[in-house]
Amino acid sequence: MIKSATDSSDVGPVKIHNPTSERELILIVEDDVDIAEYAADVLVEEGYKVAVAHNGAQAVKIFRELDQQIGLVILDFFLPSIEGDALFSVFRALNPDANILLCSAFLGQGFVGQDKLNSMLADGLRGVLSKPYNRQTLVEHVSWALMAA
Repeated sequence: MIKSATDSSDVGPVKIHNPTSERELILIVEDDVDIAEYAADVLVEEGYKVAVAHNGAQAVKIFRELDQQIGLVILDFFLPSIEGDALFSVFRALNPDANILLCSAFLGQGFVGQDKLNSMLADGLRGVLSKPYNRQTLVEHVSWALMAA
């Protein structure tokens, strides 16, 4: 049997960082462990609850389990086995009101086609966070996306 990039049957339990916080839950979908840890650390220090997925299967599992609790998804465009636009479509199919912020180091450099980005924006993508980002930029984008939801 061939598994799809979003098959979450082999994914372990969901870990939430800062689970007792009263602030929103942010799902970070990022395959680069260092970037994911940095973003999670910053957001936890800002008081948010954070869950991290390093691939499409983990992201779908977390999203299915915690959908109504998730205030924002920060979605890397390039992930193992699936591109961000396809995962964006999965999230929007599961919850048409999902609040999603796209993140990529390659936006505007020809790697992420403008047509894909325009399509995602038309379908409700909240905005774009370019990598590399610093603490202030991350916090500002998250705050804006949560207020705009």
